[in-house]
Amino acid sequence: MTIAAITERPSGTRMWLYKRPFSVGHHDVLVLFDARTSGLFSSLWIDGTEVASDGTPASGPEAIRNHRLAATLPDGRELEIDAGYISMSNVGVAARLDGVLVHESHPGRKDDRATDRDRRARL
Repeated sequence: MTIAAITERPSGTRMWLYKRPFSVGHHDVLVLFDARTSGLFSSLWIDGTEVASDGTPASGPEAIRNHRLAATLPDGRELEIDAGYISMSNVGVAARLDGVLVHESHPGRKDDRATDRDRRARL
């Protein structure tokens, strides 16, 4: 989903809505993950305004990639969010401000699914 698609709402039945709030300076930041039967959809909110979104389908090669959300703060700094599944049933975010890690919802966690895929590929 691109920035232009922010007003489009995902289809499919909602299975879960994950919320990952945090602060960057004096800005309230929220990443929402809308897990639906049609895929995973994420949106980035800064101070109550939706500024970016991304989405992946429920199946296929594109389904496993992490979501990339980015925005420019009013002071000109760049906020980049790497968001996605960290297990089969949980999602997490890592936030970078001008390239420096400023927040991890699950510090040190990696995507367990990627490790499982790598292990299966070596067999």
